[in-house]
Amino acid sequence: MVEVVFSSLLIGLITGTQPVSVEIAPSAGVTMVAYSLDGNTVARVAAPFEAELDFGPALRPHELVATAYDGAGREVGRAVRRVNTPQPAVRLDILLDENALGRPAGARLISTSVRGDRPIRRSLKLDGKRLDLDADGRAVLPALDLERVHVLSAVADYGQDALARTDVAFGGGSLGQAGSRLTAIPILLTGGQAPGIEDLRGAFVGPSGRIETVALEKSDATVLFVRDPMPSEAARRIGKPNRDYPVEFLQDEHVGYIWPISRQSAGEDPEADLFESMGPFGGDDKGFHWLLSQVARIGQPVPPPYRYADAIAVAGLQASGSSSRRAVVLVEGADRQDSSRFSAPVVRGYLESLGVPLRVWTLTGVASHDWADVSTDDVSNIFKLSIAVSRLQRDLAAQRVVWVAGDWAPGEIRLSPGAKGIALLR
Repeated sequence: MVEVVFSSLLIGLITGTQPVSVEIAPSAGVTMVAYSLDGNTVARVAAPFEAELDFGPALRPHELVATAYDGAGREVGRAVRRVNTPQPAVRLDILLDENALGRPAGARLISTSVRGDRPIRRSLKLDGKRLDLDADGRAVLPALDLERVHVLSAVADYGQDALARTDVAFGGGSLGQAGSRLTAIPILLTGGQAPGIEDLRGAFVGPSGRIETVALEKSDATVLFVRDPMPSEAARRIGKPNRDYPVEFLQDEHVGYIWPISRQSAGEDPEADLFESMGPFGGDDKGFHWLLSQVARIGQPVPPPYRYADAIAVAGLQASGSSSRRAVVLVEGADRQDSSRFSAPVVRGYLESLGVPLRVWTLTGVASHDWADVSTDDVSNIFKLSIAVSRLQRDLAAQRVVWVAGDWAPGEIRLSPGAKGIALLR
């Protein structure tokens, strides 16, 4: 097959008409490239294989495919690029090694970084039990019953808030022995009792039918806040902490900020501006009162207006990429000027498509018109903040993550008619 590589970045939040191009070796004999967006062919171009594609006005995940054809009209190569979905700066893959009988006997971790960094630590678990890794990232697998499904879960920690995780399932007949990459599907429990993994067999379907359900977990939770970079208004309105109204982090919560301030390096595409972040904070830190009323953005002050809606979209993208229970919270104060590129309705729809719940915590007691239809909590004093924290933690407790076989894009998976007691997270 001919190697086809996208030469356009297509990173950040993409809408409207955008230039798209691929690179193909001249010796490959490719005469035409067809671009398809979400399964529909939208352009056919000859060399130099450049096109202007319309990604639409809405902020939505897309799958872009470039298919190369030779002079006889035969497909000779393709490349796939997902747009408006998590694009990590670090990546981790698991390769299964087979013995002479063709059975999985070992696993090897392959970790890569766009900065060329090496991970400072790696770990690998088989069905929840840690395996020993050698210096090359290899582990020996024990003898396994391949009639059962087994899951390998790996983590590579690069420091500087860069963490890569991947999960591979194998065995169990339909998955085979070579392994299948897994996709995390966030769900909400709607029944009285949490289902087991057996209850979820056949609960999910994709474009071509039923999807294999591999594992169910109550993962750690990722909560990302968007707030004015300075905590002065929150400190003034909420007041002092009160032991009668506890607002601590739970041990399984990872909480951070996406500040509504972006920056660009010289020469970068305007679509690739970077929003500043802080965290994560967790169970050993001081809790939500401290987070709202004391934590401030570090650096030179940046005057308003800020880009609240755009920062919420970025927070949703990051939360979606965490493969965990998740939520995004906008802390809204008296200053409601917003210089965002995307409107509030567009951003709300985007988070729904990613399966990321959005909440508004208002310091004034009333949400602005832009976010009036979003689930809202008044946090204008410590008592009301404690109620809001309880609601957030209760909602997170009702979430689970289901791992299914295959590499699926957001929106490709839906519930089957027979699924009971669960809903896809929105």
